[in-house]
Amino acid sequence: MSQTQAAPSARLSIDPLSIGVLLMMVLGLIVPTTPAVRAFLNEAQDYAIMLLFLLYGARLPTNEVIDGLKNWKLQGSIFLTTFAIFPLISLVLAPLLQPILTPLLVAGVVYICVLPSTIQSSVALTGAARGNVAGAICAATVSNVGGMFITPFLATILIGGDGTGVGAGVTVDGFINIFKILLAPFIVGQLARPWVGAYVQSKANITKQVDRSVIWLNVFAAVAMATADGVWHDVDASQLIIMGVVCVGLLATVLTITWTGGKLIGMNYGDRVALLMCGSKKSLSSGLPIAAAIFPASILGLMSVPLIVYHQIQLVVCALIAGKLAQAHPDGV
Repeated sequence: MSQTQAAPSARLSIDPLSIGVLLMMVLGLIVPTTPAVRAFLNEAQDYAIMLLFLLYGARLPTNEVIDGLKNWKLQGSIFLTTFAIFPLISLVLAPLLQPILTPLLVAGVVYICVLPSTIQSSVALTGAARGNVAGAICAATVSNVGGMFITPFLATILIGGDGTGVGAGVTVDGFINIFKILLAPFIVGQLARPWVGAYVQSKANITKQVDRSVIWLNVFAAVAMATADGVWHDVDASQLIIMGVVCVGLLATVLTITWTGGKLIGMNYGDRVALLMCGSKKSLSSGLPIAAAIFPASILGLMSVPLIVYHQIQLVVCALIAGKLAQAHPDGV
């Protein structure tokens, strides 16, 4: 992927992914969900997620991972931001939010903070801002693979014991689900790369549509099941507004930390951009499947609201930032 090829993705503020997510949210609110429909959605989610992670494994160039891993300063900074700084912020946020948000919404905010970074938008926005694309590919991928193990572990510690009242943790069945639905397909995809890797990479549009479709399916299922369970009765307009403000503040805090921190530790412009974009993102495509694997279905819908809100905000804000950075640094320096 060249920087020039990635540049058009700066128009992520009107990306079909975001429009589709909003549409699925609306449909989830108004489409009746019978027990038969719920059972179908559960099965469809599992198979769709397995296909998604199979494609992730098949299309990931192993040599790019090896090259990207050599940049220890960049990789370490993104990893620490994702799995250390974000969780530490959640420890401050949770007690402040408990008096004004429902326990499940607070848990949802904490869950945002333990998720891996995105792959598609992190890489696209890094390229759009003329940053280190190879480093971003490696960091986002390592973040997602690591998130299969680290996210459930952190969720158990922070959500199960931070006073939110959710009482949800990772059980043996949860880890089995993670391996069966996420990790095993990814491993199979990696093993099959010598035979199918070139073909999968040549069908970039198809894999992108699968990526989007899985997100849309997960959003619809989460919202529809939440609607059927009546969980929206616990959320009023004021709490949704508060959620938006919280997500903007969380994103702004991490953007400031990553951009300033990159300069303080002597990163060049390209690496600072990769740190900014990868370090601030949280993956909806990984986050919803992992949540479905480790949390009870009865709380999944409401807990997903903060992540859905954060996802929309990060796309719009970071697309605007990428455009400004590209104008200020057209040569990537």
